[in-house]
Amino acid sequence: MAHSHTDYTKTYANNIVDELCNIMKQITLSTNPTERTALGEEAKRMAEIIKNVVFCYRDEECKHLEKEIWTVDGKISRIGAPAVVTFNDSRSSIKEEWFKDGELII
Repeated sequence: MAHSHTDYTKTYANNIVDELCNIMKQITLSTNPTERTALGEEAKRMAEIIKNVVFCYRDEECKHLEKEIWTVDGKISRIGAPAVVTFNDSRSSIKEEWFKDGELII
């Protein structure tokens, strides 16, 4: 069943993408219409959270995530969590930068 009460606003976008992929697999496998609807609603909610996130990759195949950048109205910004996250090759965070309305918060 979907994690309908999970607060994804404080997590990394790449983790939300992973969870979205898992939910899409569950939708494909489910034969219960009510469950499929609930999972679909959860997937929509998660996609809405990351709709303005820019993903930067080290390669053309988009297999090695380098950075995720959260934006609001075209400016780098995120409340309560880092707006720019840089990752190493194993997708572990190596640098977090906090921005509000395009300004770096120290």
